[in-house]
Amino acid sequence: MRKLWDGLTGPSGEFAQAVVSYNAAAFQQPLHEAFGRPASVLLPLMNEWAYNEPHPTVPTRVPVEAFAMGRLQVTLMFVPGSENVPDQYYPDSIADAVTQYTGHLEQAQSSGLITGKKFSGYLTQEGGGCRYWRRRWFELHGTTLVGHTDDTKKVRTIIDLTTSTLLAGSLDLDDDYDGCPFNKDKLFRLRVAAATKGALAESDDNKEIIQFVADDTLQRDAWVRALDAAISHSQALAGSWVSAVVEATATTATSR
Repeated sequence: MRKLWDGLTGPSGEFAQAVVSYNAAAFQQPLHEAFGRPASVLLPLMNEWAYNEPHPTVPTRVPVEAFAMGRLQVTLMFVPGSENVPDQYYPDSIADAVTQYTGHLEQAQSSGLITGKKFSGYLTQEGGGCRYWRRRWFELHGTTLVGHTDDTKKVRTIIDLTTSTLLAGSLDLDDDYDGCPFNKDKLFRLRVAAATKGALAESDDNKEIIQFVADDTLQRDAWVRALDAAISHSQALAGSWVSAVVEATATTATSR
């Protein structure tokens, strides 16, 4: 008695197969639907073992051309690699990858880094190409602090917070603020690397300390919270594959 699957299965009982074509160059493009995010795709289930039973005029089995006998829905996600990220920090599954990615986004959202809002206000600066105390307008763009002149709004200082350290409340540094003419409760410091703009003076270890004074203690505390969130997020992101996804996606969105 002929069974339903007779003439359809392979030597091990297989009846269909799906092939995932991996094009590394395509998957690495930020516009690819599976770049850094889950994407569902439908793959054809192909039968390549079917044959026609022999009959009196044809004594041997006649193979049938491969045909699609169904579709398989699978979820794919491409996680970009980085030489700076150890293997143990990569996700073990798509669910793990989504958890890591959304965790970074939630942290950035809560700190205001990706809401499109700029934290800004007046600060009085000393250091970083500014030999004397100068009042300037500052704007925090993600992980970059930009200082403008008070009158012309010309950019005078650019500080990369990814290589900076916040020294808020550290009164035991240098001269213990003895040379500061302002209320210490309104003051905080950043230890920064040499900047690309603003002619920051380089110390022996390529670092220097810039002092800032806010108009009052409330604004000082607000600046410290904003800068601390930006620095913490950038450092966490630097040790994650998520940074490659965020940077590539942002670059692509900007260029479109």
